[in-house]
Amino acid sequence: MLIDSHLHVWSRNVDPRPYPNPGHVPGAPLAERHDHSLAAVSDELDAAGVTGVVLVQVVNELRHTDELLATADATTRPAKVVGWLPLAEPGGLTLALQRYADRPELVGVRHRLLPDEPRDFFLQPAVSQSLELIGEAGLVLDVMPWPRALLGQVPLIARRHPGLTIVIDLLGGPPVAEGRMQPWTDQLAAAAAEPDVCIKMGGLYRLSGTRTVPDDWRPYLSTTVELFGSERIMFGSNWPARPTSGHSYRHTVDAVLATFDELVESERADLRSATASRVYRFG
Repeated sequence: MLIDSHLHVWSRNVDPRPYPNPGHVPGAPLAERHDHSLAAVSDELDAAGVTGVVLVQVVNELRHTDELLATADATTRPAKVVGWLPLAEPGGLTLALQRYADRPELVGVRHRLLPDEPRDFFLQPAVSQSLELIGEAGLVLDVMPWPRALLGQVPLIARRHPGLTIVIDLLGGPPVAEGRMQPWTDQLAAAAAEPDVCIKMGGLYRLSGTRTVPDDWRPYLSTTVELFGSERIMFGSNWPARPTSGHSYRHTVDAVLATFDELVESERADLRSATASRVYRFG
């Protein structure tokens, strides 16, 4: 089994401004934007042996959450959704939770921090109240480690909200392009000390500069396994957010999976599917 715990889809009707995703020119007319549909990558998912997907938000809008849920409904492949809910507005969040109460496909929430939002967004009182509510609803919080200061905030968020499962995206944003381990290692160790924090291995092309082969990534995965244990790590491609030019979905998946070669079979099973299946409630 192989679950891709971090796959992006969107339609041209949901403009991801100010997020410069591939196929989108900020401010471009609707006709110049491109869809990124699950159907378009379905054959590549099959070729890569992907048995389930988690569709992760790219736009801070409820209509995008609706779009992801509709995509999950339309596919025969097991699919879960990490959508967007209004964390800054506890009242609006309560209404949204009621709206999606009968949608078991919605398993998590993610908020992409905007340039004009406070860097301590997840520590704001209103957001903290919302995090309590999503924890009570059994939803997971995905945290995109950008800006990089967010990784250092994860332990504090976790201690404020015991029992809330937090999933760090993009392996916590290691400085692969610079060939450095710090301060990422120390920040990751602090996050790993919190038992309800998990992490995704993948999406490293956007962080790696010219260091884009499995040998460049293995030290970061090895450190993560040492800190988290394999039972809290899962594979996630982050496709198609800024892939290296010319790299297909299958190439991206194979490159990440190649970093698992030095792990024992039980660890590989955790990263390939077991962790994601448990965290995101696949059957």
